[in-house]
Amino acid sequence: MVRAGKLILRYTFTFAVFCGTAGLLLPAVYELVEPRKAAYQQELKLQSLRLVSPGAEDFEPAQTAAGQAYYRAYADGQLLGYVLEVRARGYSSELQLLVGLDRSYAVTGLRTLAQAETPGLGTRITEPAFAAQFLGRPAEALALRQDGGSLDALTGATITSRAVADGIRRAVADWRATL
Repeated sequence: MVRAGKLILRYTFTFAVFCGTAGLLLPAVYELVEPRKAAYQQELKLQSLRLVSPGAEDFEPAQTAAGQAYYRAYADGQLLGYVLEVRARGYSSELQLLVGLDRSYAVTGLRTLAQAETPGLGTRITEPAFAAQFLGRPAEALALRQDGGSLDALTGATITSRAVADGIRRAVADWRATL
């Protein structure tokens, strides 16, 4: 019985030392990693902004009167267009999209930032072929063929396809109304 008690104390002490050490090291590791993580995330965001606004060299964050954030895209000091973050409800998740617009509000680029749609169906919104059909089209005219527009829905993912088109159209309309 005494031997079992000593064994329990030994394991308890070892566990406490391990947990205490981990607890002391965790903040130090966080302080080392956090600046690198923030710089990496900023670089990814800049890459995404450049993808949806081809030719842009500089991006200026801005806000509408209603508080909606967006970016102004510049090339050679001239306003090239805008970049909006769009959120829309898909079939099984919230879609987060980045949409580039030229000065006449036609789509210059589309990138999916986050989605959790049905694998093999709705997840195909991330494919370049799906995004390519939006390019050059006025944001106010984005609609699927079955809704009277000119965009093709993904087979088996009409709800997700519609969410992208409708989400962009509504977000741009709301954004323009508050400029």
